[in-house]
Amino acid sequence: MKYQPNIPADLFNRFIENLGYMPEEKSVLVVRDLYTACYLAINNKVTFVSDDQEAIEYFTKTVIYNSEFGSDDTYIFVREETKVEWLNTINWITKNMKFDVAIMNPPYDKNLHLKILEKVIPIADKVINISPIRWLQDPLAIYKKTTDYKRFQNTISTKIKSLDIIPGGVATDIFKACITMDMGIYTCDSEGGFLYQNVGKNEILDKILTKLVGTKVKPYNGNTGYFVPVTLIDGGHKERSQEKSTYNFCRDVKHYGEYFINGISTNGKTLEQCKNDNKHCTNGNVNTWPIVECPNLESIKNYVASTKTKFFKYLYKVEMVDVHVHPEFLPWMEDYSQPWTDKRFCEYFDITGYIDDEHAEPNSEWEIILKTME
Repeated sequence: MKYQPNIPADLFNRFIENLGYMPEEKSVLVVRDLYTACYLAINNKVTFVSDDQEAIEYFTKTVIYNSEFGSDDTYIFVREETKVEWLNTINWITKNMKFDVAIMNPPYDKNLHLKILEKVIPIADKVINISPIRWLQDPLAIYKKTTDYKRFQNTISTKIKSLDIIPGGVATDIFKACITMDMGIYTCDSEGGFLYQNVGKNEILDKILTKLVGTKVKPYNGNTGYFVPVTLIDGGHKERSQEKSTYNFCRDVKHYGEYFINGISTNGKTLEQCKNDNKHCTNGNVNTWPIVECPNLESIKNYVASTKTKFFKYLYKVEMVDVHVHPEFLPWMEDYSQPWTDKRFCEYFDITGYIDDEHAEPNSEWEIILKTME
């Protein structure tokens, strides 16, 4: 059945471990986890919510029509697997029902899982919820104008009691599905207390962002001169674990670092032609492509070389959440007339502990960067 873990008892045990006790004689809301719904129905009043008709039919046959489970269990079938239908269903539940415990594996459709979670927290004494934690891990969340981090800060973040982080590779094994991001089992109640601010905090990145002079990235407008398209796409993943294995500045590695002179690239094509070849960007609108523009060819080459330093790749790595990177938060320097090496970057941004490109003083910021890039 869809949305069910490969070994459902493993996920159930994680739920109960985070809850802290085995519920008995409680009213329990279970969202999209059939095993949990059936198991807890033995000694509790369970309301099972799912958009999987097969799961609803199994729950009906196994629990509702079985006198050994009593007569107090119910189900709610979300007939359409859409955001609107899910939110309508959850809104109805929040207006009409209260629970001692809610255990949820909500649908992951952009931030739908967060919208469901914020609705359920006020109607249950305790909520155990598994869903992606990308919105909390984003180290740039506090710098962006609009983020889920800010949107759900009061309704979810301050209600988190604990967070059990499940790396993407482990989550992939649990669900036997390609999960490219970390998951988390949230324990939420009215008191909260978990230091959610620390989940995505990166002190080195914060230090660098306070000194950045501002982006030199601009939209393409047919400029003449020397420029490089800025396309930030990760270059691949390790099989199964989905951990980033390479960090390239262009989807097609063989075209990495191509630059343009008076609108023509080193391969003899225009930017529009390169777009059609899918060499530089997956965005179909060439006018939205960000550009780094320099006064001469030497500066362009120095710029491209700067993106290959460990310093730059470290920022690219820690700023990437899933496959999303905001280029405005990367170090676009005012002047590329001289090379920007790791040493020069460390000096400019006051990164502690630099000895050389391969060695650092113990417990220093450069050591953290080197170990991260290993």
